[in-house]
Amino acid sequence: MRKKNLQRNKKGATSILVLFMMIVLISLGAHSIVSANVNYKLSQRVSDWSRNFYAMEEISEKIIMLVDETLLKSENEVLELVVLDKNKELVTERDLNKLKNLIEDKDEDGLDKLVQKIYNDKIFAELSKLESQYENLSVEKNGGNIYIEVDISSENESDMNLHMRLDISSFNNKLHFKDGDIVTEKDEDTERFYITERNQWQQPREFEENNMQLWDGSF
Repeated sequence: MRKKNLQRNKKGATSILVLFMMIVLISLGAHSIVSANVNYKLSQRVSDWSRNFYAMEEISEKIIMLVDETLLKSENEVLELVVLDKNKELVTERDLNKLKNLIEDKDEDGLDKLVQKIYNDKIFAELSKLESQYENLSVEKNGGNIYIEVDISSENESDMNLHMRLDISSFNNKLHFKDGDIVTEKDEDTERFYITERNQWQQPREFEENNMQLWDGSF
């Protein structure tokens, strides 16, 4: 009789142990599924953000490249005007006559000021053409300073934005007179432009409420 009761107790204890292990395994499985789902959604959002961000970065790099090419071309054309007497169409007849008089008088200060004005007028006209190519791009002039501001929006995320500002440097070629000729001296330490602002902005996400209580490991 005692052996039978002992066997029954052993069977009952085994059943309880098996049931307990099943409950633990089910709890752990549910926790793993929920955690995996959260990690998947998070990684998907990071992947989407990275893809959209680099797409905007690509557009900004194209704008930077176009600006640099435009400034280099304008710089060379102005130098050819002053040194080689080419590209006379860049300036008005009044400025052209003034340029000739300054060269004849060997007035370096006056020549620098006039060349700076010619260069600014040229690059402002050329850079303004970018406004028709890129939405939310503007070329502004503040006194003798020219700058570009652009807001690039993601094609896939309307609440994702990249803001950039480029400040254009002055004409960085110093003009001198030597033996009756005009000599140019380039300032190698000065860039044609500087990126003074480059900020990415994104509307904060609102996460879905989840009232499910995760297992904290206690019973």
